[in-house]
Amino acid sequence: MNTQDFPRFSVFPRGFQVGDRAVPDNKPCMTVTLREVYEYILHDAGARLATQTLRERHLQPRNASRFKLLNFETATFSCTCTYRKEGYITSVNNLIVLDFDHVGGSRALTMLRSSLLHDDCFDTQMLFVSPSGDGLKWVIEVEDWCGMSRPDFFQSLSNYIASAHHHRPDPSGKDVTRLCFLPHDPNCFINPRYTQKP
Repeated sequence: MNTQDFPRFSVFPRGFQVGDRAVPDNKPCMTVTLREVYEYILHDAGARLATQTLRERHLQPRNASRFKLLNFETATFSCTCTYRKEGYITSVNNLIVLDFDHVGGSRALTMLRSSLLHDDCFDTQMLFVSPSGDGLKWVIEVEDWCGMSRPDFFQSLSNYIASAHHHRPDPSGKDVTRLCFLPHDPNCFINPRYTQKP
C-alpha cells in the first residue's frame, strides 16, 4: 500500500492554563499518519516524562485531568481539521479509537490487550496503554459502516466489544473530534502494514 493511502489525522500541542483552568489547545500543529504517532509514543522524551510523572503521583481524577491537558499532546484519530470544532473539519477517515478506562491491574490489561489483538472482526491498527497506566486505547479501521451513521455504528460496535471482550469502551469515542492523549508506551503495537517499506 502506498503511504499516501494511509488515513491521516490531526495532532495538537499540549494545552494551556487560563486563569485557574487547564484547557486544550484546539488548533492542530500537524497532520500525521499512525506511523508518526507510533514513533512518538515509542520515543518522545516529553511523553515519557509526562507518563512517568502522572503514574508516580497517583492524582485524584480532577487533578489528573488537569495534568494530562497541560502535559500531553493529543490527536483526533478520526479526522483532520483546522480547528477542533464541527465546522472546521477538513476530512474524516475510517479510524475509530476505542478507549477502555480503568481496566484493572497489569494482568487484566495483558488479557484485554491479547483479546483485542486477536479480535475476529477488526484488525488492530494501533494499541497502546493510556497515560494513567490502567486503560487501553484501541485503534481500528472500519471498512464497512453497514449504511449506519458513525454514532449508530459506534453503539453497535460497543455492544459487540462488550460481548466479545467483556469491556465496554468510553461512549465519547463516537465523536470524530474527540481528543486522545498520546502517552509513552514502549510496547505500543502498530499494524505491520504501516512499517513495511514501499
